[in-house]
Amino acid sequence: MGSAGNSLIRGIDIQEIIDALDSFHAQSWVVVHFSLGLKNRLEGQAAAFLLSKELEDKAQESMNHAKKLAERIAELGGTETADPTEFVMLSSLKRFSMPSSTSDVKVILSYILEQEQTIIRKYGDFMIKIRDKDDLTYHLLREILEDEIRRESEIEAAAAVINSNRDRESNGMQKTEEQLNLQYQQSKT
Repeated sequence: MGSAGNSLIRGIDIQEIIDALDSFHAQSWVVVHFSLGLKNRLEGQAAAFLLSKELEDKAQESMNHAKKLAERIAELGGTETADPTEFVMLSSLKRFSMPSSTSDVKVILSYILEQEQTIIRKYGDFMIKIRDKDDLTYHLLREILEDEIRRESEIEAAAAVINSNRDRESNGMQKTEEQLNLQYQQSKT
């Protein structure tokens, strides 16, 4: 962005915006790697049948977010961090780990939901800080936040279905894990 565009930003240091966007950019790449790594760990399990496509979609969405954030950083005169070894520490997640179980869909969804809610809070907090100070960044973050909130709702709905199915399972009405694995294996052929 040129000097006229930057002059529209008032009441906040441009470097502070660049630093926050760089953190969100790094976070997007952490989510890409998490999503693809988890998808790979699920291979051959019933959970893969239920979550593989969603994890691929989330990775793609996060790559798109990273691209938009990098473009905005450049418009502001900054440069995004390109060293992947720094992504985790720059992100609001501060650690890279997998769920405690990669075979229990409920555990996986709970873990992903927790991460998603952390991301939503960080975006929301920064949006409050830049409201009426940097409209272009605000609208970009609003667009990304809408994606994150939609994803949170989808995770919560899936978790509710899993919980409902677990309730039925205790009544003997749910497919066993072996049946799900068999169904998954048959779907691959």
